[in-house]
Amino acid sequence: TLLLLVAYRQSNRVNKLKYKKLIKKYIKRLQIFSSHCHENYQSKYLLALGGWNQVCGNLEVAFFCYEKAILSARENSLLHIEGIINEFICRLFLQTNQNKHARLYAQEACYAFQRWGAFAKIKFLQNSFENLGPQSSQISSSLFTTQSQKTFAGTTSSQQSQILDLATVIKSSQAISSKVMLDDL
Repeated sequence: TLLLLVAYRQSNRVNKLKYKKLIKKYIKRLQIFSSHCHENYQSKYLLALGGWNQVCGNLEVAFFCYEKAILSARENSLLHIEGIINEFICRLFLQTNQNKHARLYAQEACYAFQRWGAFAKIKFLQNSFENLGPQSSQISSSLFTTQSQKTFAGTTSSQQSQILDLATVIKSSQAISSKVMLDDL
């Protein structure tokens, strides 16, 4: 679905009709899968739905879908999906020239990919988002520290220092507070 969204953006009017039909079909499938196994599919469904709304210019709805998708991905330990969603939100904010917010979501994407161990993806993001302004160097250098050491078997073991920033604390507290039942207090 995500590839179809990219193709949709870049296609002519005739092909957009074909892509639109396919995108809606796949979003509907993801919705059905999500209803049967929300642990695996809810974040993917919400990501696709958010992407469609972003392409259609419904940016507020897209952002809402993306935020719900992040919560679902975190809840179900889908770090790679969490990273992808944060990258999508970063691009959404870049589309509207909101570099400060874009920088925050680029950092969150890097954190998720770091926890997942996708260091090549982090490098890609560093190169993609180096134009976020003077603080963009924070994304590429001080975001995390990784020291790799070769072992006898030729494998790589990584020691990573995790940095806890204010944005992560705020997002965590929002996720926790959304689970609190006021009636139980």
